[in-house]
Amino acid sequence: NQIKASCKNNMFFESDEGCIRIEIGKESIQDITIVNDGKGDITIKSKNKVNVVADTVDVDGGTVNIDGGTGDVVVNGVSLVNHTHPHTDSEGHSGDTGAPHQP
Repeated sequence: NQIKASCKNNMFFESDEGCIRIEIGKESIQDITIVNDGKGDITIKSKNKVNVVADTVDVDGGTVNIDGGTGDVVVNGVSLVNHTHPHTDSEGHSGDTGAPHQP
């Protein structure tokens, strides 16, 4: 069975008080794809938080911009914001560098 909705111009799904949920059954083996063949962008907006949860998340783009006021990226337990590097100075003293400088 299938349901197909199409129109020639704009299509809106709105809920003033409830939610709009698209759920794919656990037995589905097909990929889910969002395609924009037009010239406009795709924007996901939330006044709260956007969660992406998956075993693997791939981001692929010619240019990737991530801009935020606060936060961190942690990969394999290493923090982008708070990581340090071991080093040895010219006098043979070893230690760790400080965390990266915040602007």
